[in-house]
Amino acid sequence: MAESGEPQTVEAFTMVTYEYWAPFNYENVNVELGRVEPNTGAEFNPDGVELDKPPLGAITIVEKEPIIGVTVIGSACIPPGYVLLAAEPLERKYPRTGVKMKIDNLWGQHIRGDQW
Repeated sequence: MAESGEPQTVEAFTMVTYEYWAPFNYENVNVELGRVEPNTGAEFNPDGVELDKPPLGAITIVEKEPIIGVTVIGSACIPPGYVLLAAEPLERKYPRTGVKMKIDNLWGQHIRGDQW
């Protein structure tokens, strides 16, 4: 496109703020709580174990317009925990990886003394 000098048009977006609340029963939200059996969550495995399922507590939000900002209010349940944000475009304009961000060392309210 740059070499050909093809003219481009500007797309205008209006900023809209959405607020989602638990239990996230929205049409565009998919919540993956993981396993329901006792003592089978990722936190019960020793460090370095390769999990056979994605991490517990994944929340996927799909919007028609681009999501340009995310604020997470809350924390990991069992410390020290983390919140991982991964974002990918619905339609890729250029070949590149999605956005990945991680905030770690979060201290939730359910402290397990047997971890130490």
